[in-house]
Amino acid sequence: MGGVVNVITKRGKGKPAFFAEGGLGSWGYRKEGVGLSGKINDFDFSGSFAHRKMDDYDTAAGATYHNTGYSRREDASVNIGYEFYPGNRIGLIYHDYSAGGVGDPGYFKTNDLDNYKDSSNESVDLVYDGKTVDGPFSWEIRYFDGKDKDKWVDPVASNASGRDDGIPYEQKTDHKGAAAQFTYDKGLLFLTTGINWDNYKIESTSDPKESEYDNPAGYLLAKVRLFNKKLIVSGGARYDEYEVKMKNPAGREESDRHLSPNAGIVWLFNDYLKWRANYGEAFRMPAANELAYDLWFWRTHYVGNPDLDPEKSSTWETGFDFAWNALATSVTWFHTDFKDKIQSVAKPGSIMTWENIGGATIEGFEGEISYDIGALFSWDLEVKPYLSFTYLTKYDDDQTGQDLFYTERENVSYGISVSYPDDFSARLNFTYTGKKWIDDWENAGPPTWVAPKIEEGGFTVANLTLSKKLTDFKKYGGISLKGEIQNLFDEDYHYAKGYPMPGRSFYLGMRYDF
Repeated sequence: MGGVVNVITKRGKGKPAFFAEGGLGSWGYRKEGVGLSGKINDFDFSGSFAHRKMDDYDTAAGATYHNTGYSRREDASVNIGYEFYPGNRIGLIYHDYSAGGVGDPGYFKTNDLDNYKDSSNESVDLVYDGKTVDGPFSWEIRYFDGKDKDKWVDPVASNASGRDDGIPYEQKTDHKGAAAQFTYDKGLLFLTTGINWDNYKIESTSDPKESEYDNPAGYLLAKVRLFNKKLIVSGGARYDEYEVKMKNPAGREESDRHLSPNAGIVWLFNDYLKWRANYGEAFRMPAANELAYDLWFWRTHYVGNPDLDPEKSSTWETGFDFAWNALATSVTWFHTDFKDKIQSVAKPGSIMTWENIGGATIEGFEGEISYDIGALFSWDLEVKPYLSFTYLTKYDDDQTGQDLFYTERENVSYGISVSYPDDFSARLNFTYTGKKWIDDWENAGPPTWVAPKIEEGGFTVANLTLSKKLTDFKKYGGISLKGEIQNLFDEDYHYAKGYPMPGRSFYLGMRYDF
């Protein structure tokens, strides 16, 4: 409801622990990492660092896809905190990522050998979590600040792609924000309210050279538990004000405000079966490039559309959850209506722009099921086959009635996992990606450079992972072995046409935990 998704390092807990790991894989892949976590009295800490590199990979057809490797990728993260009063903690989270020499190969059949990208981002979060001693009131206050930097370098030595300017493109993003949330949870009533503020300032070497996003928001959500907590009714709303500013020769400012309501109901038939239904709304302001781009890239002229309206959506969903002994399953029907949907549109003369296409409808089912055979027979070993899927019964452009481009009708993931507590685990997973309609830009050509419309997809990729504890030195820690086979059956596939994915690859690593 607060509108923020944050991926952070876990808090340290328990006795201080240390790990070190390393591994080698196909195509010169190498990984090293270390980490430390734990809690001493009221002070907790957790941190890690990892370094990776990889050379160019081979496709399943046996050809080398040049310039797909990277010189280095490094991650560092720290999460430290101090509980100065029971249930009240002040914490600091720091994350740093950098990558150098990341290949930018272009289409496989016009493989560019020397384009590359350098990237980095870092962020700092200051957090205060608190609650009352008896527990009905809790709160969180957060402030974050960060920077992203990207640089795309285009030497002219091997411009099979057709670009010939050789001028690097750079972009820097400063992002900061704050949030405060207050929650009451006791008996029949759950209530949470809060405010958010997010701000992004972007500088780039192409138009719009400077842009800024500002988004203050507030929200309120309430849940009421009735009939001995078998019926749960929820409702709330989020209010956003959103402003986009651009500074270029035709500087422009766009703003909007939007109230996004949501409502839900849950009925617990018994300890095993639950029915649920929800309704929610959302919106998205046009991005700065969609409004104000004026850029030539790979023989295409990207032109912003200053008359774009915000994109809006409303979603209905209902479904059942059932869990009994070793069986867990759920199924959900969903229906989403998009209005003023923003989509890139190709125009004659090698022009690419953005338009509100009027609307679109996406409707379908999603579900999952798993069964622990080991629990059925009271084994110590878990043996769990599983399946999850999304199947669209409708994904239409409301104007043309045709299927939406770049949208698969079905996606399915299935397999089996096996694990023995603290000793062995394995997973064999199959992922099926359905067919979709796309613009075939790889085969677009003069005089109009309009891409043909084609249907592609319909492939399955299998991955196998295994982990085994080799030794246990008791008070001196232990060593475990991890192995992976990606694309187990060497499937020749791609998610974006003209960019084939790696063939079968192997990884073997070891980890020491103390």
